[in-house]
Amino acid sequence: MHRSFAHMAFLLLAVFSTVLATALPLRAETPPELWSIRASASRSAAGAVASAVRLRAAGFPDAGVLMLYDDANTLWYVVETATATSRQDARPLADQCRDIAGAPCLVRRMDRTLHEARRISNEGLRNSALIIPPPLPDSTPPAPVPAAPDGTIARPVPAAPQSVAPAEPPAINEQAPPVFLSPFAADTRQAETLLARSLFRRGDFETARSMFQFLLQKYGPEEELRAGYIETLIASARWAEADAALAEWREEEPDSLAALRQTAQLQLAMAEETGLYEASYPWLEAILEQAPDDTGVRIDYAYARLNAGDWHGALALFSDVYDADPENESAAGAIQGILRERGPQLRVDYRSEVQAGDVSINTLNMAYSGQIDSRLRLDLSHARTRMDRRSDEDGTRSIARELLSTRAGLQFEPDGQWLLGAGLAFHDGSDTGLTPDITVVRRFHGGTSLRFDAEYGAPWTSTLDAANLEGTTDTFMLSLEHPLDENWFMSAGAGLQRYSVAALSGFALQEREEFTLGRRIHFLPDVTASYSFTRTRQNYRQSNPGERPVDLVDKEDIHALRVEKLHWYNEYIALRSFASAGYDVFRLSPLLSVGGGLRIRLGQRLDLDLGAEYNNDTGQAGGGESKAITTSIIYHF
Repeated sequence: MHRSFAHMAFLLLAVFSTVLATALPLRAETPPELWSIRASASRSAAGAVASAVRLRAAGFPDAGVLMLYDDANTLWYVVETATATSRQDARPLADQCRDIAGAPCLVRRMDRTLHEARRISNEGLRNSALIIPPPLPDSTPPAPVPAAPDGTIARPVPAAPQSVAPAEPPAINEQAPPVFLSPFAADTRQAETLLARSLFRRGDFETARSMFQFLLQKYGPEEELRAGYIETLIASARWAEADAALAEWREEEPDSLAALRQTAQLQLAMAEETGLYEASYPWLEAILEQAPDDTGVRIDYAYARLNAGDWHGALALFSDVYDADPENESAAGAIQGILRERGPQLRVDYRSEVQAGDVSINTLNMAYSGQIDSRLRLDLSHARTRMDRRSDEDGTRSIARELLSTRAGLQFEPDGQWLLGAGLAFHDGSDTGLTPDITVVRRFHGGTSLRFDAEYGAPWTSTLDAANLEGTTDTFMLSLEHPLDENWFMSAGAGLQRYSVAALSGFALQEREEFTLGRRIHFLPDVTASYSFTRTRQNYRQSNPGERPVDLVDKEDIHALRVEKLHWYNEYIALRSFASAGYDVFRLSPLLSVGGGLRIRLGQRLDLDLGAEYNNDTGQAGGGESKAITTSIIYHF
């Protein structure tokens, strides 16, 4: 009985093993074809290898190079980012390739055996001298194999070369691989498309546009070629042609997601010149309706709203991206930047200045600002200024004054173009009273802004004699800031300042004009150089200087050069410095100024700034040098 049981168990085990051995190869059978995701093509092996190495470093560990011939037997080195076993698996890899490479990547079906034969080995990637080009293919496509009436395959009979015209290879696409076509001839369309892409990436938009136009005529309005052609139109600022081509595409294929993406990109590109980012909103929203998980489009939509001045809407979109993917650095950085600018914050500034003539001025200012809603912001501040001067043997009287000022204000931004501000300050210690102020800012596309500021009855603290006489100033200023390009910028301003003391109102009126032309010399560290011209003229009510209660500089024409540098050594510590040299045509002595400081960022909430500066001229009628130390603490709630 035991022998029968053992014999039966042996037979069952043998049958199971046979079935298992027969089934496993069927399950593990490798598909004869694969899908290849390709980024670019080059005639140079070294250039293609360098691109593959960069892609590996960027997050594509399987990136490599294929050696493929076109119909003219021209060898191309095709940069491949990855492979997939199905088209569905290839699509996400192609999107990832697009995000890193900066342009759409091609997805092509390919024979697995040919792929293995034409892929450069890792040894070849490390040493290009080991790369051996494959032999030239047969230029004649193989003829189809006819089937016999009984269903068996007949042996093909080769035709005479003079009696058979070579067939034109059909266009290759992702849906239908070529039938009865040599794998070498299948490289033609792919190589032409990759060449057009390479021209586009090198910035030769006109040649790339012409080549894509030729390919559209040759192969028809295929999605990939259409997208490439329109992309060249957008890059070369052919807005009308791109808009017409996209309108035709959307009419022919109303459900094409690629057409919607290109339309949104066109609107965003035009908005960089016109500032009309709102025109891109419907297209971006239409894309998100079809592809709600498209992180790239949602980030584009967020930046469009941010550039249009809708920081609140941009923050919500960035937050959606961050909630879905906390590792998204772009969303995290944008959220951090918006909150640092728009979130509530408390700032404390302290300045201690010593001037010639035993003068010391110490100022402590505390300010809070925070959004009431998306358009309205509250500003509260309190400043305390201590001014002291010792008496001298020449008869100069000692002064000891403490000035207090408390201000409340509101800023209203109805849209991204206008900012309206108003405030009211109560001051005491010099001349008790109220100081109203208003601000109007008009922003234009490209970073240009026009600003008007007015302040009435503010304490006069720039001169100790004026503070001792309970002096006040009324200021009206119009200024313009305009970036000329990515590196050059200019600003200009003109205004009036009216001076009064307790016993004599409006005894002097100053006219002031300013102009600055600057250039960013270096980025990271940031180095900026600028030239400025300042002109002032005083108009007095009293023609006799002896009747004027406070001495002022009558006129100035100052030319100055200034250099500033900000160097962040890491995300927590930075050094800042500046130096300027100028001269006033009405005074022979030069005007020199130098200073620097240390910035420390303690996490995301606390910022510190410690600095010092020196000026060889205070700019007052008596002249003399000044030295100051400064401290700032900013806490972000």
